[in-house]
Amino acid sequence: LAELYLHQLRARSPGAQVLLVDKNPNNPRLEALANKFPMTVVNGDINSEITLALLRLPRARRVLLLTNNDFTNLNAAHRILEDAPGLAGRVVLHLSNLGLLRSVHLSRAMQTNAYFNSHEIAARQLVRDYLLARFEDTTRTDLVVFAGFGRFGQCVLHTLQEQASGKFEQVLIVDREARSQVSAFEDRAGAAESYARCAVAGNLSDCELWSRLDQQHDLKNREPLIIVGTDDDMVNLERALWLRGRYPDAYIVVRQFRCSTFSEEIAHERRLLPVSQHALGGIRVGGLRRHGSGREHGQHGDRDDAGMTTRRSV
Repeated sequence: LAELYLHQLRARSPGAQVLLVDKNPNNPRLEALANKFPMTVVNGDINSEITLALLRLPRARRVLLLTNNDFTNLNAAHRILEDAPGLAGRVVLHLSNLGLLRSVHLSRAMQTNAYFNSHEIAARQLVRDYLLARFEDTTRTDLVVFAGFGRFGQCVLHTLQEQASGKFEQVLIVDREARSQVSAFEDRAGAAESYARCAVAGNLSDCELWSRLDQQHDLKNREPLIIVGTDDDMVNLERALWLRGRYPDAYIVVRQFRCSTFSEEIAHERRLLPVSQHALGGIRVGGLRRHGSGREHGQHGDRDDAGMTTRRSV
């Protein structure tokens, strides 16, 4: 996320001063980032009073809290607002926990700043830019198959329930922990009654499982929409290629955290739609949930001990 944000920042504000905070002075990614994007690196804990004092927060234009630890982000936002109340409305938090993301009254930090989840942003853009058009192009209501139903798949289904109700008649969810994942989804997003849902617990590589699904749901004759979205890019690509051979007329989406030229070329040859979370889930003002007033801001980092601020040039 830090690198993604810096790409966009440099494109829009080449002269912006950047401070990146990291607790680990030996982080191998720091030097590469600093060489690619001019910045000042501060070694310290973003939740430490000493580190916060070094940042001179009242001068910051924006603070990004984009570590992979939700508590770190929330706690740091609270402390930052205590030290620099003028930043209210100009701190952006990344929250990976979807249930937490939808609980909008947890703290002052959540109420006065912008927050987002990269899975949710990517899912909404996928539905808007590709899947709605797919539904319009089909003459009958679709069958949607989720091969893997983690956070990304759950965000896609939630968005489909909101934006494509009536466009699909059935959802099959195939996952090692399908029942528990579906239960978690229903607790967070609710169960829509506009389609039938079937959860199948099993290994995506199990050929017998897919044979049973063929017999029970006639997949080969229904040209299904299949979304392959486990947490492993190579597993996703391998399963998507295998599914293309089994279902030549299916519309297959393969989730990749970061697409490579290799995977994109193979996907093009085999008529797959590769979805890069980095490409779709960019940090954009339009994709942020916001509470309170003021412009968006953020502190950002790829680790649970990193953060970043941007300043106006002085």
